Amino acid sequence: MSLRITSRERNVGSFEIALDGRLDSATYQQLEAILDRLLNGVARSIQYDLTNLTYMSSMGLRLFLRTAKALKASGGKMAVTNAQPQIRKVFEIANALGPLSVFESNEEADRYLDMMQKRELAKKGGPQPG
Repeated sequence: MSLRITSRERNVGSFEIALDGRLDSATYQQLEAILDRLLNGVARSIQYDLTNLTYMSSMGLRLFLRTAKALKASGGKMAVTNAQPQIRKVFEIANALGPLSVFESNEEADRYLDMMQKRELAKKGGPQPG
């Protein structure tokens, strides 16, 4: 599956980015290109709408952390809305692991996040990520 991104400026400097599909090592560069433009002084706030985001790898998580850090440094804010249970789980894991989380590789981090998302979906009886 792919990633579809819709970005719009709601007010001057305030952006909403909706993600639809998978945010992983094959698709993260699409979002990264948008963030490169917005985080160079244009954006004061970014709200991510994750209603249709079905899967997120460590590369996707890295972009959310980058956004939060860049906006905080410039006095801006980031918000995440409508995250599905498996995506919320990734954010919970990242918060629980803290800043010193160490994995051998991106692949190891992705295997861990994939396993945790599959567990969360299985609890709900939902479809399993690819």
